[in-house]
This record gives sequence, structure tokens and C-alpha cells, in this order.
Amino acid sequence: MTGIIVSMGNSINVGKPLPPGSAGGSPAKVPHAQKESGMSSHLPHRPQRSAAKQLAALGLWLGLLDGVTARAGLHGLSWGGGPVGFLLGLGLALQARPGLAPLLAMLPPALLAQIALATLRRHELNPKRRLEPMVFSDRVVAKVMIPAAHGDVPALHVVPRGGARAAVCVAHGSGCDKSFYAWRLVDALIAEGLAILLVDLDGHGESPRPQ
Repeated sequence: MTGIIVSMGNSINVGKPLPPGSAGGSPAKVPHAQKESGMSSHLPHRPQRSAAKQLAALGLWLGLLDGVTARAGLHGLSWGGGPVGFLLGLGLALQARPGLAPLLAMLPPALLAQIALATLRRHELNPKRRLEPMVFSDRVVAKVMIPAAHGDVPALHVVPRGGARAAVCVAHGSGCDKSFYAWRLVDALIAEGLAILLVDLDGHGESPRPQ
């Protein structure tokens, strides 16, 4: 093996074989602990910073979305943060300063989270709850089974609290059931002082009768 030897006297010998075990014959060995400490000291904390920016962007979107829905009166899409939620999200964003990319990336998850939080927080606003068998402030809903020749017909009997002046039987369309988007119609009929009978047709909803 031919190499270059640099001595302490600054003299250079070119073309002479390097003796075995000399400094030029093998690379210098760095202690393992020194390697690890040197590598770890130069590693950036990008994953942690990226996660912080994404959380800040998510908080900003959630606060903004809830503030807008509360301001617009869309209580079914609001989880109750309102202006306070917006200010908290703005504070997180100012502290972490997320860029445009994290803001755009976290918008779809923020929309899904907004809907999920509003659904959990505002479950009492579910319109189908107004057709559950119970006593409400303006109506009484009861589940009944109407006897018939080939089996009972399941139905909901909805009566105004102040009494009914007439009754209406409502039949649903094909592929639906007795409560399918019926709450608006029921609300309107109850306001007119009418009782309603919502029935499940054969082969639909809770009906045991074949279609």
C-alpha cells in the first residue's frame, strides 16, 4: 500500500509503503459515546415542532369554525366554544405560528372534528328525538301496535298536550319508515292542533308483515 505520511517535522514522504498499524494505514477510531453525542447534538427537533404547528392549526380552525357557527345561530353545528374557543385557538396559533401548509392540511380534520364535537355536545337538538315515545312540552308521543288480519302494524301516536281537534294518518314512501324525516310535518300538524298517526307499512321499519 502506498500513501502519504505527514510527520511532526512537516516533511512529506510520497510513494513509500505505509507500515502496518501506522496512523495512515487505518481510519482513526472515534469512541462510540462521542459519535452518539455528536450526532444527537445536531439532530433537529422537527417532528415535535411539526406536531405543535399542526395542533395549533387545528385549534385555530376549531375556534374559528365554532365562532362562525355560533355567530350564525347554527347551534346544531356548534360545540359551545363560541368567542372563547376562537380566542383560545388564536392564542395557540400566535404562539406556535403555523405556516400555510399546516393550516391547509388541518382544515379537513378540523371540519370532521367540529361535526363530531357538535354531535356529542348538542345531541338534544337531534330532530328525531321529538318522535321518541315520551311526554314533551307540546305533545305526547306513544308507541302503539294496531291489530290487523296478517299481523300488527307498528305506529307512533302523537297528540297535542292541549287536545286534538282532528287526527291525520301519515304513510311513508317506499324504502322509508314511519319516522323518516317526519319531524317537520309533525311539528306543523301539532301547531295546528292535530293528532298524528305514523305507521310502518308492510316490509318497512318495525313491521313484521311481509311486503
